[in-house]
Amino acid sequence: MPDCRLCPRRCGADRAVSAGVCHMGSAVRVARAAPHYGEEPCISGTRGSGTVFFSGCTLKCCFCQNYPISAEGLGREITVERLAEIFLDLQAQGAHNINLVTPGQWRPWIIAALDLARAQGIIKGYKTLVDWEKAGVNRVEAVIELNVSPKKSRGFDEIAATIAAFDEVESVLLMSGGYDLQLVIKGQTFQEIALFVAKRLSPLDDVLSTATHFVLRTYKKEGRLYQDEEIDERECTVL
Repeated sequence: MPDCRLCPRRCGADRAVSAGVCHMGSAVRVARAAPHYGEEPCISGTRGSGTVFFSGCTLKCCFCQNYPISAEGLGREITVERLAEIFLDLQAQGAHNINLVTPGQWRPWIIAALDLARAQGIIKGYKTLVDWEKAGVNRVEAVIELNVSPKKSRGFDEIAATIAAFDEVESVLLMSGGYDLQLVIKGQTFQEIALFVAKRLSPLDDVLSTATHFVLRTYKKEGRLYQDEEIDERECTVL
């Protein structure tokens, strides 16, 4: 990377020729990648944070606990393709997130790795989880069970694609058991969702029956707890 200005040091080094302030060249160097359980509970959760320790750093902290990695360059050079594989492997291991340690000097390579995984159709997008109740926003969510009539040639695909095209529909899942499709619908009021079911879903020719279940409270979603941890304020006297 000629004239590197990725970090606030803006040293302008041509990292293909010589290292910059970060002591790094033009090939990604990673020291360690694994689920990490030593972060704050909200980050590590129960399955760990998918931590990737990148070599090099521009902060130069004298008290750095990762000094061999940040200052001495401990690590191994890898390709962008291998970095994409590392991200996906951490995801496959169940990590709650991808946690990048000292990534600033590697931003273009990291973005390229994410683009590569996305181009392969593995990463479908990124979603922010919002506690709408705490945000003070009116938001109603419902789970709807549908029994439908599948087509002989395409099975459930055609009716699923038709339903998925509605903006109100968050997800469509083919299920086993007592019903065929499960939908997640979001709206501002109970009435809005009820009218959507009555006027948009029920009239579809292939829909045989619907059952709507409104979500009253969310306790955990996408691996994240929504309820604040209660603090035990009881006093304990040791004699």
